[in-house]
Order: sequence, then structure tokens, then C-alpha cells
Amino acid sequence: MNNTIKKLSAVFAAAFAVSGLASCGSGGESPYDFSIVNNLGTPISEVYISESINQDWGENLLGTSVLENEKTLEIEFSGAPTSTSVFDIDVITNGGTEYQFSSIDLNTAEVVTLMMQDGAPVASVQ
Repeated sequence: MNNTIKKLSAVFAAAFAVSGLASCGSGGESPYDFSIVNNLGTPISEVYISESINQDWGENLLGTSVLENEKTLEIEFSGAPTSTSVFDIDVITNGGTEYQFSSIDLNTAEVVTLMMQDGAPVASVQ
């Protein structure tokens, strides 16, 4: 990651749970729950999510897992709602390339597809 590594605050990090990789769900759906689809053309080895207003990233949500190309990762939030619904996503591929996707409104996003378009990383939000 770049020199200004973002890390989630301890309180905010506790609000994240990744289905199948961590178990701290609230039992109900959060308005921020969403899916990440990897269409970058390469496996992803690290995924970080942070509020756009936050300067910290936090822990790798994949742990030791890999998100293969054309596969989906379910993200579930638990705990109290945050002060904003706008988040940034940072991913690092198996080859070490880092891509950042900014200002994704999770109030309206159900699926965020990460892809390359004209040589640049883009996030398609549905």
C-alpha cells in the first residue's frame, strides 16, 4: 500500500464482518451490506474498506483468502450505523498492484463491481 496507509479505527473495524471469513454478524441486514465482484482480470489478495472521511484503512478483510477473478465477496456490517454512508475501497492484487475506489455510497449500492476500463480501475455500482 502507499505511504499514507489507511487503517480503520478499532471501533469501526469491529463493525465489519466478512461473510464466510469472519463471524460477528448482527443477525439482520445493515443498509450498508453489499457485494464486491472482482472483474479486474486478476485475483485480489487484500481488501480494505474505510469511510471516505476516515484517514485509516484497517485490517485486510480477506485475511489469508484470495478473491479470484469473476468471484464475489459478501460484506456485512454489524454494530451501530456510521456517521456517513460513503466509503472507499482499496484492493491489492496477487501481483502487488493497488487500486483505490473512492466515494461509494453504500446506502444505494448492493453490488460493487471492480473492473478495468480503458486501462483505468473503475467501480460500477448497482
